[in-house]
Amino acid sequence: MVDHLEWSSWPQQSEPSMVEICKFGVPADPIDFVHSAVQAGHPRDLLAQVSEMIQETILSNFHRPPHVLAKERVDFVRKYAQLAQDLKAEELKLRYKMPAHVKELMKGKRLALWGRMLSDLNYPDTELISDIAKGFPLSGWMPTSGVFPHGVKQPVLTLNALMEGLESFNAKVWSQMEMRQEKTLEAETWAETVKELEKGWIWEDPDQSWKGKCVARRFGIHQGEKTRVIDDCSVCGLNQTVGLKEKFLLQSIDQMCAMLSWSLKNAGEQKHPQIVGRTFDLKSAYKQFGLSEQDRNMLRIAVTDPEREAPILLWLNSLPFGGVGSVAGFLRVSMATWFVGMAGLKICWTGYFDDFSSLSRPELVNSTTWAVDSLFNLIGLDYAKEGPKAPEFGEVFRMLGVQIDSSAAAEGSVTVGHTSERRKELVKVFDEVLACRKLATKLAESIRGRMVFYECFAAGRTTNLLLKEFGRLCRTERLTDDLSDDDCKIVAALRDRVEGAEPITVSPRFMTTWYIFTDGACESGADGSKVGGVGGILVSSCGTYVQHFGMTVPREWMDYFMRHSEHPVHELEVLPVLISFHLWKHFIFNAQVLHYTDNDSCRFALMRGVGETPTAKCLVSSIMQFENQLQTKSWYGRVPSHSNPADDPSRDSFETLNALGSVRVEIPWGELSSFLPSL
Repeated sequence: MVDHLEWSSWPQQSEPSMVEICKFGVPADPIDFVHSAVQAGHPRDLLAQVSEMIQETILSNFHRPPHVLAKERVDFVRKYAQLAQDLKAEELKLRYKMPAHVKELMKGKRLALWGRMLSDLNYPDTELISDIAKGFPLSGWMPTSGVFPHGVKQPVLTLNALMEGLESFNAKVWSQMEMRQEKTLEAETWAETVKELEKGWIWEDPDQSWKGKCVARRFGIHQGEKTRVIDDCSVCGLNQTVGLKEKFLLQSIDQMCAMLSWSLKNAGEQKHPQIVGRTFDLKSAYKQFGLSEQDRNMLRIAVTDPEREAPILLWLNSLPFGGVGSVAGFLRVSMATWFVGMAGLKICWTGYFDDFSSLSRPELVNSTTWAVDSLFNLIGLDYAKEGPKAPEFGEVFRMLGVQIDSSAAAEGSVTVGHTSERRKELVKVFDEVLACRKLATKLAESIRGRMVFYECFAAGRTTNLLLKEFGRLCRTERLTDDLSDDDCKIVAALRDRVEGAEPITVSPRFMTTWYIFTDGACESGADGSKVGGVGGILVSSCGTYVQHFGMTVPREWMDYFMRHSEHPVHELEVLPVLISFHLWKHFIFNAQVLHYTDNDSCRFALMRGVGETPTAKCLVSSIMQFENQLQTKSWYGRVPSHSNPADDPSRDSFETLNALGSVRVEIPWGELSSFLPSL
C-alpha cells in the first residue's frame, strides 16, 4: 500500500566506510488504501478454512441428491477392498522390513493400501507410510510432512548434550518420583499401567538400571471421572531435543464453524437440510503406532508401583502420551486419515488428534456411518464402536467438550457452546483453585488445554486474552504453586466466563466481513483549550462505503478526559472505536470485523484488552463487552494517518464521503455516557 524508493550513498574514498541507506515512502491515498484493505480481507477469515475440496464435500452432503454421494462411497470402498487383496504381497514386503515391536503394533493395519489411497488422492505427505513402518522418532528434528505450514522451532538441546547430562536429568526425575501422588491417584495410574503391560504397549525393564537411559516420569491426572496417564518427556530433557520445521495446525471448532457457516450461506433462499452429527473416537490412538528403534533403546518410563513402593522402569513399544515427537507423528496420521475421508469418501468431518467429528443429513446417516467404518477397517485403525464414545447421530451432538445444536439449521443457524458437564467440571476446578489459592503447573496445562479448543477465534477474543495471561501459570519455571492476587483475578475471570458464557451462533453472517476506519483528533482551540474530534467509516465486504460519523467531542466529555490526561489523544483514538460498536452493532453482529486505526497506542490497547489510562480502561472494557455480546471476530490493524479515510470526518469534512454514497449518522452522546462512570 506504500511505494518504496531506496537511495544509497556510497563514499568515493577507497578505504572501508559506513553505507547510508535512506528509504522514502509514498503513503497510499485513502480510497486506494480502503480498496487494498478489502482485497486483503480479514487475516483470520474463516472462509480460508473452507478449501475447494471441503466445499465440494459440503455440496455433496447437503446440496445435491443424497443417493449420488451414497453410490460414490460404495464405489470407493469396493475399489480399495479389491485392491487390498492385490496388495497383500506388497504389504508382506513392507512388514518384513519393520522392527519387531512395530510389526506387532501393525497387526490388522494395511499400510500398503493406505499408501496407495494417499498416492491416488495426491496427498503431500509421501513419506508417512515408510515413517510409520520405521516407528516415529521422539528426538532430534522431526520429519516434514508438506501438510502443515512452514515454521521452524529449533531444539533447545542436542541429543549429545542430553546424553552428557543424563545423570542430572535422571536425578531430577528421581526427586520428583519421591514426591508421591495421593494414594488413589497413584493406584489408578498403576492400574492403567498394568493394562498397557497386558497389551504389550510397554514392558518391564529386566535390569531396572537408570544408567545411560533417558528416564521420563509417568503420573496420572483426573479428567472428569477418568484418570489419564501422562508420560512426562519434558522433565527428562527428551522434548527439548525436538526440532520442528512445521507449525502444528489443529482442526478445532473454528473449522467446524466455518464448514457449517459456508453450508448455511450456500443454501441461499432455500431451506437448509436438517443437520445431524456425531464424533468418531479412535481407541488408544497413540498406542496404535510405534516409536523408532533408537529412541526405544534410549527411553525408559519410571512409574510407582504402590505395592513395591518404588519407581519401576518400563520399556516402550508404542508412542508415549507426553512426547512432542508423539504429537508430531500422530498428527500426521490424523491428518492423513481425515484427508482420505474428506477427499475419497466425501465425509464432512474434522480431525482433532484422535477425534473425528462428522456432519450429515438424516438421509445419509447410514451411508456416512458405513463410510467411516469402512475407512477405519480398510486402513486398520481401531475405534470405539460402542459405549459412551460411540454415540448416535443427532441434532445435538458433542465435540470434545463442546456441544453443537443444529436443530435450527433449516432456519439458517446453529449454536455452539460448552457442554453442561464441561461447564460444571471447569467451574468446580476453578472454585477449588481459588479456595486454596494454589495451582500446579500440570493442572494449569490441563485446564488451558480443555478451554483452548472452544475459546478460539470463532468464540471471540475475551477468553482468548485471559488464556494468554493464564498461560504463564503453565510454565515449568514457576517456583511455587501459590497464586498471587493478580493470578486469582485471572482464574476468577475465567471461571465467570465459563459459567456465564452464552453459546455462539453460527449463521451465514459468520463469514461476512466489515471494515471500520476510525480516527480521533486533539487540537488547541482559539481560547487555548483542547478540542477533540472523532470520526468513523463503515465499509462493506465488497468495498461499499455504507455509513460514517464525525463530530466535535462535547465539552463535558473533553473535561472528563482532561481529568486524567493533559493531552487525551489516547482516549480520543479509543472513543470512536466504542462509538462504532454502538452505532453499527446491527451490521457487525456475529460477523468478522477488521478495525483500522492510525494510532498505535490505541491499537495495542485494543489488542491487549486494556487501556493506558483510567478513562481508556473503561472505554476498552466496554469495547470488549461489545465484542462478547455481539460475538464479533474482531481484528485491529494499522492505517497510516495520510491513508486514513476517517481523518476527514474527525475534522468535520464530509464532501468525499458524501460523493461516495456514504450516509452520515449522528452520535448518540447521551446513550454513550453510560459507558463512563461519573460523566
